[in-house]
Amino acid sequence: MDYKGITLDPFQEQAVRVINDQESLIVAAPTGAGKTLVAEYAIEKCMAEGARVLYTAPIKALSNQKFRDFSAIYGDRVGIKTGDVTLNPDAQVILMTTEIFRNTIFESPETFRDVRYVIFDEIHYLDDIERGTVWEESIIFAPEHIRILCLSATVPNLEPIAHWIRTIRPGTKLHVIIEEKRPVPLHHQLYVPGLGLKKLEDLKRHEQGNIRQYFQRIDPNLNPGKWRSWIIDHLADAKQLPALWFAFNRRECEQFASLVHRALLPSEDRRRILETFDDLLARFDLPPDATTNHLRGLLQKGVAYHHAGLLPTLKEVIERIFTTGLIKLLFATETFAVGVNMPARTVVFNSIFKFDGKRMGPIK
Repeated sequence: MDYKGITLDPFQEQAVRVINDQESLIVAAPTGAGKTLVAEYAIEKCMAEGARVLYTAPIKALSNQKFRDFSAIYGDRVGIKTGDVTLNPDAQVILMTTEIFRNTIFESPETFRDVRYVIFDEIHYLDDIERGTVWEESIIFAPEHIRILCLSATVPNLEPIAHWIRTIRPGTKLHVIIEEKRPVPLHHQLYVPGLGLKKLEDLKRHEQGNIRQYFQRIDPNLNPGKWRSWIIDHLADAKQLPALWFAFNRRECEQFASLVHRALLPSEDRRRILETFDDLLARFDLPPDATTNHLRGLLQKGVAYHHAGLLPTLKEVIERIFTTGLIKLLFATETFAVGVNMPARTVVFNSIFKFDGKRMGPIK
C-alpha cells in the first residue's frame, strides 16, 4: 500500500486498516520507524469525513513543533491549545498538551462531541511518577464515542497497558501493533575521565576489580569543564554535530553554553544564523534584552540553550533555528527531550542521574 508516495511498512498497513474500521489502537515502534505517518493518515481521513481530531503531546515544545508541521500541510484547519498559546481553537485538528485535554474533559466535555480520534503521543508517560495520572484520567474519562490512537517508541509493558485500556473502555476494540526493527542505528558510549570515550562492552570486559581500582584513582576535584571541552572538541572533529546536550536544570544549561569557547560555525553560517535570529525576533515582536543579547552572542558560535525559564516565543525561536541545522550544540533540559523531531546526530547526557520529584535516581 502506498500513502503520500511512500510504500507503507507492514505495521503501518495494519494500523491504516484499524483506522479505516474506526477502532482504537496502540502503535509501538522505534524512533524513525514512521509512527507519525500513522497519525497523519488518521488526521487526513477524519478531515475528509468531516470529523475532528485531537493530537496530545506531553510537552509544549512537541505541541509547537507538530503545530508547525501540520499547519504547513493543512493550513488554517489546524489549531493549538497549550498553557502558553491558543490559536484557532475551533479548528478541525487541535494540538494540545495532555493536561489541557484532561482539563477540558472535566470542564466542558461537550466541546469534544464531534471528535473521532484523540492521538496520545508518547503514551509511555503513563509511567511518569509526577504526571502519569494525567494520561490515566484522560483515557478513563474521555467520552465513549472517541477512539484513541496511542504512539510510543518505548513501552516495555505494552500488553498490561492494553488490557487496562480494554477494561476501562470496553465499548471499542483496541488493537496492539508492534514494530521492532529500528531503522536508525543507536550507539552508546560512556565518557570516563582519564580513559576518554568507551563503548559499554569495552568497560564490561574489564575485570570488576580493575574497574573498582581505577575509579578509586579518579581525582574528585577534577575540573568538569575540561572534560566537557574535550567532548565538544571530539564531537566537532568526528563530525558528530549537531548535538543535544541534556542538563537537568536551567542554570547548568546557561552556564555550560557560556563556557563553550570553540566556534562551531564557519563565518558564512555565522552570518546566516544571526540573520535568522534577528528576523524571528522581529516576527515574534521580541525586543532586545539581556537574554536575547546573551543568546545572540552564543549563536555566533553555533551554541544555544533551551529551558522552561525562557519566554515561550523565545523557546520557539530556538526550536526553529535548530531545525535549520545551524545550531550545532544545544544545551537543554528535558523540556526538549520528548518526541521532538530535531536534526541531531548525537545526544549527550550530562549525568546519568536526575531528580525524579522524590529522589535522585538513574535516568531510564
